[in-house]
Amino acid sequence: MTFGSGTKLNVKPKTTQKTDASVYLLKSNQESESESVCLATDFPSPDGTITAYVNGKTQNLTGTLMLDSSSDNKWRYGTVFWDDTMSANECKIEHGTKTAEEFPGIYSNTCDSSSSTFETDERLNTVSFEVFGLRCLVIKGIIFNIISTQRIWSG
Repeated sequence: MTFGSGTKLNVKPKTTQKTDASVYLLKSNQESESESVCLATDFPSPDGTITAYVNGKTQNLTGTLMLDSSSDNKWRYGTVFWDDTMSANECKIEHGTKTAEEFPGIYSNTCDSSSSTFETDERLNTVSFEVFGLRCLVIKGIIFNIISTQRIWSG
């Protein structure tokens, strides 16, 4: 955030655990779609220059990291990046003196909501249920107004 001219505020969380960045190649599970992107997570801090390589092309990610709290209540930085063709085959990150890369075919695990280790966010489920309830209430009001108007005009 920048306040006026020259006053800049940077808020950074206190990271207690130093972790190495992890890079994942995310592909569509539909074979008809060839789009894929790269996901980089577990950055301990965005200090310094962070460079990404997608299919050999360089991208500067220094200002694009987002802060996220994982299920174990630890704050980490992460970002999603891709090239112009939206078909990433090779993902690599360089930050500081460390390098993290992921090549296709190394990991075959996929996210499956039917597996026993899959956890959903309770807040998201609650908000979705509340929105569904409000939609039902609005539809009920519209139907009531239509029926009332029809009775008034026909009587």
